[in-house]
Amino acid sequence: MKRSLYFSIAIALLVIMLPAAVIAAPPGPGKPVKPEKTGVETSQPIREPLVESELLAEPTDAVDVLLVASDDDTRTWSSPVWSRVTSGGNPTISPHNGSGMAKFNSYDTYGAARLLTPNIDLSSTSAPQVSFWMSHDYGLQTFPDNIQIQISTDGTNWTDVGEPIMRVDPSCSTACWQQHTVTLPDSFRVSGVYLGFLGDSWYGNNIFLDTIAVMDGATAILEEGFEEDAVLPTGWSQEGAPWAGGFLERALVDYGDLGAVDRFNAWTGTPTISELQAYDVVLTWSNYTYNDPTALGNTLADYVDSGGKVINLIFSMDSVAGWALAGRFIDENYVPMWGSEDHITSACLGTYDDSHPIMEGITGICDSFYIYNGLELTEGSNEVARWDNDELFVAAKEDRSVVSINAYVGLYRETTGDIDALVHNAILWLVSADQFTLIFPLIYK
Repeated sequence: MKRSLYFSIAIALLVIMLPAAVIAAPPGPGKPVKPEKTGVETSQPIREPLVESELLAEPTDAVDVLLVASDDDTRTWSSPVWSRVTSGGNPTISPHNGSGMAKFNSYDTYGAARLLTPNIDLSSTSAPQVSFWMSHDYGLQTFPDNIQIQISTDGTNWTDVGEPIMRVDPSCSTACWQQHTVTLPDSFRVSGVYLGFLGDSWYGNNIFLDTIAVMDGATAILEEGFEEDAVLPTGWSQEGAPWAGGFLERALVDYGDLGAVDRFNAWTGTPTISELQAYDVVLTWSNYTYNDPTALGNTLADYVDSGGKVINLIFSMDSVAGWALAGRFIDENYVPMWGSEDHITSACLGTYDDSHPIMEGITGICDSFYIYNGLELTEGSNEVARWDNDELFVAAKEDRSVVSINAYVGLYRETTGDIDALVHNAILWLVSADQFTLIFPLIYK
């Protein structure tokens, strides 16, 4: 753990802030599973940036976070691949032009794979662009499959060009083709350039590309219509690429104020205490049965005893469902809230302690399905927030060691609003117990 422990005492005005208000078994019935590949899903909102705060202190060291989840966020999948096809399924689509097109199989895998062009000479160009036709559809909206254009001079180190181009498009009630044109950076107007089409699969529908052209004005430098009867055209290649993780992992990385954000697959294994102690905060949730819930619970309790901080979320905190943690973490009330009832549907943020740093900048959160009812505070815990149906939402241990959040944050979440910001706040609040400068009043008699 990289935690700086230091305290400075200064003369200050004592301000008292009062609260305003207080694989194992497959997913079971009602648990979040990947939707059937039909119909229309609810879209995921864009996360708003966290408001600057005086309540949350800036960490003095990089805060390293480990996501320990029994869910598809942390599962190891077979890598997606690119291939040439003559017809498309999931969604159904025909080539835009001619008899062939390139397919990125994001329908049945998570992960990333890059389609590479042959070596291109851009040294004599003045305004090079790449244009291509890409399939879009409106199915499985919550799965943000996308293509990111990249460029490289060595085929190893890649630079993103423009923003990711999302598969989902509400104007395509049935799969349709759209043309995209991206201007290439002036700094890459050299010989020996490669273009990459980085497919980013979220287990949604497949993506298809056709009629790719690198142009300099009206001059064609490279044209490819995937007419050659081969897995990929001559000179083209593909390679696997690191996957950037699920919604929560990407959001935490995007804040830019944390250190490492890593993941551990608790569906197939259990981390050791030494593996946890390499991180300042451990987040855990489940969508499948933990590989060994008792061993993990014992290890998390040992981790907290050694100074570690934990955030646990659905479905780790309900004794009935079968996906919960066990061991000392539960038996000895390390968890701030616990229950024995099942989940209910549809609630939004209700009453909460607006002076608590975890709630800073939080203006609204709703969950249309995955919250528990019947949760109760454990000894030595404080309520931070409730849902508007009066169920507990956020609770924290008085010693600032563990936070429980009654919400599901995995790939199949139906949570909207500031859920990522709330988790980010909870991380900073937990570590700030060790890392921020405390100011105490000096009282003279």
